[in-house]
Amino acid sequence: MDKYNEKDQQLYQIMQNLKENNGIQTMEYTSGLLANALTSEMPEVEWAGTEKQTIGQIQKNYETFYKGLAFDYKFLDKVYQALYNSENRVAVLSKYFAGLAILISCLGLFGLAAFTAQKRQKEIGIRKAIGASVNDISAMLSKDFLKLVSISLCMAFPISWWAMNNWLQSFAYRINIGVGVFIISGVAIILITLFSISFQAIRAALANPVKALRSE
Repeated sequence: MDKYNEKDQQLYQIMQNLKENNGIQTMEYTSGLLANALTSEMPEVEWAGTEKQTIGQIQKNYETFYKGLAFDYKFLDKVYQALYNSENRVAVLSKYFAGLAILISCLGLFGLAAFTAQKRQKEIGIRKAIGASVNDISAMLSKDFLKLVSISLCMAFPISWWAMNNWLQSFAYRINIGVGVFIISGVAIILITLFSISFQAIRAALANPVKALRSE
């Protein structure tokens, strides 16, 4: 009788746990309690070789010990899949929106580089006339953009770390966000920036300085 009371207490603890902590983080703990409670008094189930026969044998043992209670079962992999469906949808949408944001940013940088090169056309012509090389002109035009990108990275990285760290706290098993993630991201962003503005910078550096000065 004490064993049945102990089992009832375990089932009550499971229900309270699900009621108070309805989230992914408590799923492993709840599954362990449920397995202990349902199998502590049941005889060992022999796997019948097929799923249908095995479930039927489990149902028979269940009804023997829990008469009057409906036999309702779910596969654990399906339960976990349902819990992570929303996370998978967010991951897919994040990929598409991130790609779209990168494309729009590249177009904006390309247009801004063209505007800057046109605005500094006279300066570029004078620098080339006194002996500045193509690399010097390209570096001059790229330096201003890299400063702005570096400032934006310094502002974005702490916010990104805080947001991702808070999101990961809802999982029982999670990864740690290391410095390497931000280093790789920063290098990738700088390379994308250089790629976006390099065409306009090299084009402005190769332009004939006589035409630029004559037009001014």
